[in-house]
Amino acid sequence: MLDTKIRETGVDIIYTFGNVDTSTDEGKLLNQFKFIIASEERKRIKKRAITGKVERIRLGYWPFPRMPL
Repeated sequence: MLDTKIRETGVDIIYTFGNVDTSTDEGKLLNQFKFIIASEERKRIKKRAITGKVERIRLGYWPFPRMPL
């Protein structure tokens, strides 16, 4: 596997997902980083979705799943 090859070169792999002990200062900090990254990702997704809908409207298409009745 890829991680085996990486470790053979002397590089340590540290996985940051899984349980985080939020009772420690380090755990609290890691948790805050996760929240910040998730928040920025949501903003990026929202921006792409709005841009896509505006472009579809500009091209003359209805950008929503159903036509209004």
